[in-house]
Amino acid sequence: MLGGGIGRESNMGWVQYGDIQTDDGDYGGDIQIGKATHVRFIHTGMPGRLVTVTAYPVAPERSIETQEGSVVHFHGFESDMNAVGIQSQIELMICGDIDDPGSTEEWSDYLYENLDTRPYSRGDDETKVKAAEVDALRWVERFDANRDIHWDGERF
Repeated sequence: MLGGGIGRESNMGWVQYGDIQTDDGDYGGDIQIGKATHVRFIHTGMPGRLVTVTAYPVAPERSIETQEGSVVHFHGFESDMNAVGIQSQIELMICGDIDDPGSTEEWSDYLYENLDTRPYSRGDDETKVKAAEVDALRWVERFDANRDIHWDGERF
């Protein structure tokens, strides 16, 4: 659920704006390991209010180290493919032009959540990522603005 900490509005004004976008960039930084999917919603009674719902496969990073005697050598990080999951990012935005939100942003905030998804433990790494991408897309497709958006459209 998404909240704003300020009241609750009737959600009946939230409607999908545009199509679901797949293969949509890098939202999750270093832990994102697959394609992101997003969908946007606008509020019919509050101009300039935009909610972008994104989901993408993630894997936590683990350090790569070797040890020679008592000396530990650090070699960087790698994705822990035994811990693949899905993260959601919800962006709440007030902007001057919903068709150009990045250039007309007046305020925004982000909410992140690790989704409770099945373990991705079968197959090779590519198979795990593909399965998580499918589940991320399905989660975005099932997102119900009337049920899940509880933002009153104000800054917090």
